Amino acid sequence: MGERGESAGTSRFRATRWVGAFSTMGAITAVLVMALAPAAGASSAAINLKHDTVQVDYAVNVQGCAKASNTVHKFSLKNGAGQAAMKASGATCSKSKGGYTVQTFGSSYDEFGVSQNLGTLAHNYSYLNSTWNVSGLASLSAAGSIKNCPYQSSSYLGLFYNGTGFASGWINETYQDCFVEAYVSVDPEMQIDDMTTGQYWGFGFSGYYATAGAYADNFTETENFTTVGWTNYSYSCTTCWGSYGPGGTTNINTNVVASVAASTFGLTWSKGDKVTIYATAFIEAGVEIYSVKGASATASLTATAPRGHVDLTSFTFV
Repeated sequence: MGERGESAGTSRFRATRWVGAFSTMGAITAVLVMALAPAAGASSAAINLKHDTVQVDYAVNVQGCAKASNTVHKFSLKNGAGQAAMKASGATCSKSKGGYTVQTFGSSYDEFGVSQNLGTLAHNYSYLNSTWNVSGLASLSAAGSIKNCPYQSSSYLGLFYNGTGFASGWINETYQDCFVEAYVSVDPEMQIDDMTTGQYWGFGFSGYYATAGAYADNFTETENFTTVGWTNYSYSCTTCWGSYGPGGTTNINTNVVASVAASTFGLTWSKGDKVTIYATAFIEAGVEIYSVKGASATASLTATAPRGHVDLTSFTFV
């Protein structure tokens, strides 16, 4: 089982996975791409990857009262055909296991695709593109009422700066923080390693994303300063709650695309440079539960033959 270099993070604030020189800059807004059509009956992949190297990484991560499985994680260099099958589930912990305030998290993910070592570039390059065709069955469920989300309070001393000087002040918070969520995502990713210039850039793009559940995140915060002349402040939100969606089972048949133009990011891929390029897909099913009594959640993605796949259908660098 592979180990991913970053732990699976909360999906509640997801946009793009990553973009930049090993940094996180949210440059591309997340979009939901769903096709309510029957899954394709045969693989759509038909590209030549004979000069490529396969990249496969998979794992399950759990904490609290969650379970996860990852039973299929395949990718073929013969035609770009990939398969995945994963599931995560969780429930509010019993009193003997810590109770409803124990944060439960479960995630199952695959990251697979190809890399290609180009040696030295024959001419200047300006555009990198990949397309994945995703077909399969996504299933989501999340149950649990947030109507009785408990309020919590905290008070601590902080140090502030207003542009001209520092002052200390007491921060007093009263807040709700409850959520139950299930999610499935398929995000294409690109990486370009230019060993000649030392530019190592990775890009994450929004692809297919579906979610179910509910949350409450109401709060009131006051800042009371101890320094004369500083103005106290108060912030609040009493409408910070809502739904992630109703869940259900969906047949997926959609394309997710990743495109990188050198000019957009001020990159240079010049004739003679030694470059390695990557096209991968990050596929995840996960659940999260916190401070919700009697909650449960499940998430699964089945994209396996003969009725499903996660296929790389194009990979070009020009």
